[in-house]
Amino acid sequence: MKLITGNENAINIYSDGTISKIESKNLTDGTQIELIYYDDNGGKHSLGKSKIVKTRRHTKKNITSSVDKDDIDMVYVKDFTSYSSGNIKFKFATWNSSSGRWYINPYCLAGLLGAMIEENIEDLGFNGFSIKDGNTAGGSSSHINGQIGDLRYLSTNKNGERTVLQDSHFDYDRQVKFNNALYKFGWGVNGKNYSENFMYKDKLTILPHTKHMKKTTGAVQYRHHHHIHLKGFDFSKIK
Repeated sequence: MKLITGNENAINIYSDGTISKIESKNLTDGTQIELIYYDDNGGKHSLGKSKIVKTRRHTKKNITSSVDKDDIDMVYVKDFTSYSSGNIKFKFATWNSSSGRWYINPYCLAGLLGAMIEENIEDLGFNGFSIKDGNTAGGSSSHINGQIGDLRYLSTNKNGERTVLQDSHFDYDRQVKFNNALYKFGWGVNGKNYSENFMYKDKLTILPHTKHMKKTTGAVQYRHHHHIHLKGFDFSKIK
């Protein structure tokens, strides 16, 4: 895909999975950036705009880097709620973070939106990435720097509802396609996303580009039967 020049403060998302890079000098705190999707025919689709939130990088929960100017960039995900034009469309149907984890790395968001558009996902439940200062919240320990987040599994009811892998309304076929699209646009490449093994048509299976992550004993416990944990974003896709 040929990279298109123009708006120097735009992240361009291409249908082949490529994502364009903004010059770092343009990513200052409060700078408004735009996410633009280019379809197979070169059609241009402005998906929304948001202001850069620049904050100190977290090395782990509640601990920030001591290195000078070791900052990260995020945007407010609710500035990109939906888009629809012909067969280019996406929509977040529900927002499900009681702790306000509405901030995400702009390139990670570009990869997420690219995957949603690839599969015309208009019913996604968003469970949160990071809070505004780049920290995690709500009991999570890993959702720092806007680069790791949770999404609800897709439902056949297409309403963004809470869906467990074993539910009769879990949309296995769409979820498989969406997982593959997420991988195409960078997710789960540098370390697999988290899900769980489950029975599907009397066979133990796991979704593509995920690993089984379940622990129900001990001091630290976790489950991924009701959400997919996105991680391992491939920043080499940013050209």
